[in-house]
Amino acid sequence: MKTKMSGYALVTFLVALLCAGCSTWRINRMVKQLKKDQIIVVEDGPNKLSPAMEQLVAAGAGAVDPLVRSLRTDDSDLRYNISVMVTLDAMGPEVPPKTFVKLLTHPGLGVPGCAADAVKARPEADLTDLLLGVMTSTDSAQPGSKVPEPNETAFRHAIDCLGLVGTPSALGGLAGMIDHPDSQARERSMQAVREIVLRREVGKIPLKIIDRLIRNLSDSKPRVRCVASMVLTDITGEKLGTLSPVKSDSPLATDIETRQRWESWWARNRGGHDR
Repeated sequence: MKTKMSGYALVTFLVALLCAGCSTWRINRMVKQLKKDQIIVVEDGPNKLSPAMEQLVAAGAGAVDPLVRSLRTDDSDLRYNISVMVTLDAMGPEVPPKTFVKLLTHPGLGVPGCAADAVKARPEADLTDLLLGVMTSTDSAQPGSKVPEPNETAFRHAIDCLGLVGTPSALGGLAGMIDHPDSQARERSMQAVREIVLRREVGKIPLKIIDRLIRNLSDSKPRVRCVASMVLTDITGEKLGTLSPVKSDSPLATDIETRQRWESWWARNRGGHDR
């Protein structure tokens, strides 16, 4: 009896192994076909999945790793990379959300942007810590950083994603980016703070965020000054003035009255905010 059972178990194992091998072969063949049968571009409407893409979506979780491995770094392969990313996005819960976070740093043309769109479409997933990790690891302004310039794309995408799917725990990390040397990073981080505060109805805003926003009212970049004023207005509910985007880039070209009014407001209200 024992021998018969052992033989049966062996046969079952071999059949399962054969089926797994057939499934892997079939998926790899579909991925290969995707190189010829890419996304269907529609001029007057949303793009459509090609037959190969639809087959890969139906294949489910088993197709995820082969698709990710097939992403290319050649600049001429934009359409193929987009086809892969759209296929992964169409798989829904079959693809772990963290997969898209990791792809924010992929060097392939079109991959980081598609990955960011996929992350933003999954607000129910708690990706805050992973996104903070990407933001920090791709920040070329960090002391001793050896991050190449192209990774600034991943850095900025991570900040944008934190604004749309991040939890209030991201505010501490974003606070440091409000003083970032890159003006676009300053703008994006302030806007991300605004999104989190309004979306999650944060009651107490960290003291360092309000303080740095007020400091940015004297920024040398007109856009940064405008964003700082807008964000302060939106997250505090107080409208104390506006800053013109057409002012000179000179550090002295600052709306002094607006800043003084915010500083006065802050002196009266800072006790109601967390450090």
